[in-house]
Amino acid sequence: MIITCPQCGTKYKLADHRLQPEGSRVRCSSCSFVFHCPPPTEGDSQIKAEQRTNAEASEASPLQPPAPETAKKSRKSLFLLLLLLLVVLSAAAYLYYPQLKAVLPFLGESSSPISLSRKSEEPLPDLSRITFTDVRQYMVNNKNIGQLLVIEGKAINQYQAAVEMIKVQAEIFDANGLGLKSKTFYCGNTLSLFQLQVLDRREMETALGSRVGVLTNNSNLQPDQEVSFMTVFYNPPQEMAEFSLKVIQADPVASN
Repeated sequence: MIITCPQCGTKYKLADHRLQPEGSRVRCSSCSFVFHCPPPTEGDSQIKAEQRTNAEASEASPLQPPAPETAKKSRKSLFLLLLLLLVVLSAAAYLYYPQLKAVLPFLGESSSPISLSRKSEEPLPDLSRITFTDVRQYMVNNKNIGQLLVIEGKAINQYQAAVEMIKVQAEIFDANGLGLKSKTFYCGNTLSLFQLQVLDRREMETALGSRVGVLTNNSNLQPDQEVSFMTVFYNPPQEMAEFSLKVIQADPVASN
């Protein structure tokens, strides 16, 4: 127990067992004053016992880790970082889709031949009202293939009703009009100059034959509406002198 000298106020720590049941006379070592010290009360003894018990429990029990505030903050920061990264990647994919398509034009596409016959209507017997505009041909040097002859332009629907699935034949000739090579294709797909320079043959054929492009751009063409097209001849013969384009198929849009 703690006792205090009433004369000088000096405090001392005195073991309870050294006091008589009725109390004891003690001398202050500081001022030599002698005074009566009463025995500890039951409440003091209970407080002392609780203090000793708590001290022993604290020494025996390992320290508990603090509340995991730091771990929670770390997990929250990681989640926000991943969310931000996802947003950035989504935005980049949206903004740079054309560049990605140039490198990987076959994503989402099948390499199997296009089958686009989806209407019950018979093809138009007279194709003379589908005409061409903005037609041009030029050479491109492809790093994987070599020289490419590119023919591109637009097909215009000059019928009074909607048409779709316009199919074109391109043919190249020598100076004497002898046919050298020909290709048939559906309108609706084109490539950028960058794609023409870097894609290999399989990637180029897949991109120009994309179902998505054909079904998106070559469907339900209203009167006077146009659709772009492009075809490529790989390493054309040196004797090539001219080319021709001809519409070989177009379907009327089936009425509901």
